[in-house]
Amino acid sequence: MNQNISIQVLTCILMMLTEHTCQANEMGESGSGDGHIMRELRQEIIRVLTPIFETERMRSVIVNEAFFDVSGITDRVDYGENARVFTSAFLHLLLKHGDVEPGVPAIIALLEVAQYYVDTSEQETLKNIIERYQQASGSTDADIM
Repeated sequence: MNQNISIQVLTCILMMLTEHTCQANEMGESGSGDGHIMRELRQEIIRVLTPIFETERMRSVIVNEAFFDVSGITDRVDYGENARVFTSAFLHLLLKHGDVEPGVPAIIALLEVAQYYVDTSEQETLKNIIERYQQASGSTDADIM
């Protein structure tokens, strides 16, 4: 049991370090504030989605509902790990994937489905995130990673 927890902790630390490295790289080149806005959105998305990804069963249900007909996503998902690590890693996968159809980023497809699984107040939060993401998406998905 302790070994499992240690592996999860190390994985989470690794994910956070990876996120930090990506964030530093984004700001280093352009120096713009857009990267900051997108990082805030990413953290807010993780905060809202983590509770609905508590169990592997719910992860599978939501992922398959959002991406059942999209190749390159469902076959690359690792449903293990704790909810926070899963959410962060899955978000990274979606952002790297890009659009699921022309003009529809994978992350937006997930957020639209997730609205049905969160409580009412978080539905409004997700709608707001979708709007802010689309406004900021004059930039690319790489800016949110």
